[in-house]
Amino acid sequence: MKTKNDLKSVMHNEDQFQIVSSARLCFFYWTSAFLLGGCQTSNSPPIQFDQMLPSIKERIVKIQVRCTFFSGKGTRLLEVYVLDTIADSVRNCFKDLLKERFPVYTVDCYSNRNKIHENVPSIHALGVALDVNALMNPYFSIDRVKILPKRSIDRSEDRNLYLIKRLKTCCLPKQEFFAVLNLIAQPRGYNDWFLNRNYIRPGMITPRIAAIFKRHGFDVWGGMWREPMDYMHFQPNNKLAKALVRLPPGKAAVLWQKHLIKCNES
Repeated sequence: MKTKNDLKSVMHNEDQFQIVSSARLCFFYWTSAFLLGGCQTSNSPPIQFDQMLPSIKERIVKIQVRCTFFSGKGTRLLEVYVLDTIADSVRNCFKDLLKERFPVYTVDCYSNRNKIHENVPSIHALGVALDVNALMNPYFSIDRVKILPKRSIDRSEDRNLYLIKRLKTCCLPKQEFFAVLNLIAQPRGYNDWFLNRNYIRPGMITPRIAAIFKRHGFDVWGGMWREPMDYMHFQPNNKLAKALVRLPPGKAAVLWQKHLIKCNES
């Protein structure tokens, strides 16, 4: 068990938000490939989208979104790296989530990595897919009997190795750290790893929350997939996502606006 001093060394003061340095951000992207749903299953490195589409890195922008605390006391800013075309939509989406008081401890978008179990690029490498609250909204494959983020049936190992270790990477204020930890480290006999989607807990994505993402262009929700189920994941369809990257920014913006209109008509 970590001591309070150990935990203080990796947490923010409740009234501060520390901007993650580019070096730590780079480290986070690669570790999140394992911790947040993008594990590699071959020795091959990820296929580089920026080799096929030279402008991709130039079009990835950093934005900030304000999110509600799980503790119910205050909000904080999270940094997200996204494709420039969808930046305003992501901001507006999280403004609506803030109005709903939907708590968010982590959100990830751009990550240059492969799909899970496949040696092909993930749509996250295009900067147009969002993963939200991974621990409350896991990826689960019945065919492979696999859950991500990884969990352990050994409760001590699960809490100390998987849960506390992951939460430390999120740079949460102390009160928020324990609010999230107490939610995900479930009591003995009630540990469903959030696979029971009928028992709604804070931070879990429901169809009502998914509808907010759809209004802002993210009309594909992994929670509606049959195999695998990826409750944390939102994106536009693959064809549109690739078109947004291939087109010049101006034409991509026009295409995205047409998509937003369709999303709000259906």
